[in-house]
Amino acid sequence: MTAVLARPRLACLALVLGGLVACVAVPAAEPLQFAVDADALPEARGLERELEASAEALRQDPELHLLIIGHADEDNTDEYNRALSQRRAEHVRERLAARLPSEARERLHLEARGEWDASDRAEPSSDEDAKARNRRVELRFFYPRQCEPSFDAAFLACEWARLPAPAEPEPLAAQPEPDPDPDIEPEPDPRPAPAPPPKFRGPFVFGQVGYAIGSAEFLRQQVRYGGGAGYIWGFGSDFRVAAGLSIDHLVDLGFVFPQPDSCAPFCSRIDRSRVRVVPELRLGGARGNVWGWLRLSAGLLLQHRESEQQLDVDAFTGEQTITTLSPETWQPAAVFGIGPGVAVALTQHLLLTFDATVAYSAGQGSFGGTGIYDAGVGLGWMF
Repeated sequence: MTAVLARPRLACLALVLGGLVACVAVPAAEPLQFAVDADALPEARGLERELEASAEALRQDPELHLLIIGHADEDNTDEYNRALSQRRAEHVRERLAARLPSEARERLHLEARGEWDASDRAEPSSDEDAKARNRRVELRFFYPRQCEPSFDAAFLACEWARLPAPAEPEPLAAQPEPDPDPDIEPEPDPRPAPAPPPKFRGPFVFGQVGYAIGSAEFLRQQVRYGGGAGYIWGFGSDFRVAAGLSIDHLVDLGFVFPQPDSCAPFCSRIDRSRVRVVPELRLGGARGNVWGWLRLSAGLLLQHRESEQQLDVDAFTGEQTITTLSPETWQPAAVFGIGPGVAVALTQHLLLTFDATVAYSAGQGSFGGTGIYDAGVGLGWMF
């Protein structure tokens, strides 16, 4: 038995010489499972035995510390789940503190991770199994760093003194098969946990600018700017449906291609600008920091056109006369659109958006039958 226990001690010393600072086996404890939305443990003998075993380990070893980590499943919001996991961890600490002397309670440490640290056990057979395993509190024992790292003999002597002493030798005939080395739990990571990816759920607002081409009597180019708001629903892990309302203004910039002189010298003044007010539906999916969709819209289009004028010159006197052929008008029409889009999360709430739309308007007179082809980029905010 001496030889069996000496080998781990020599192996630990070799690790210390290689630059590691801890090689002490620590107890292991099973996670404590909670019911849905509950912050108190149910009455069960197995849970009582686990709590008593953990308290006994702390009573037997005054150098041992315990990190109590609360978790929650993915239902509800991130803020609610973090608060729930905090209450679960505090409940376990109170149950353990009641079994410990006052000086041992200072070695109980809390951490709340909410839903952002899923169980690392085998793949569950269903989503409900996975959620049930994430409604837990983990008990992680550890030894805090006690020896100041250095390159002299004092550091090696300090680490050597922390290693467990070998047991008394036993007769070779009664020597059992050596147990496998227990897993050594790592010390808690002092660095903050990485920010979780956005859920792409709940209300959002956005603003956009872009470029558009309208196919009325001539092809004309336009600047597009506007904004909107909506609400995102999540189904399963990836599928998303959003409904909202967007308003944008398309300001005329002029012809895409040169036109004949039939409207000279007033061609540049026969412009058309549009205001779209459309309810919209976005169908798509979210993965990581990206949300993609196909946008369907249908609503009101207000089309504006400057008055159309004609310049007449008298052949004998040279006198010029301006005749108004059609007055300035604003006329409503229906508009329908479809197009893809994508949003990239820059932070937990800030979005960078890209989209493109093909729209068709139907109205009366010369304003009907207009196509609009536009693309834009913008910023959004999820609450």
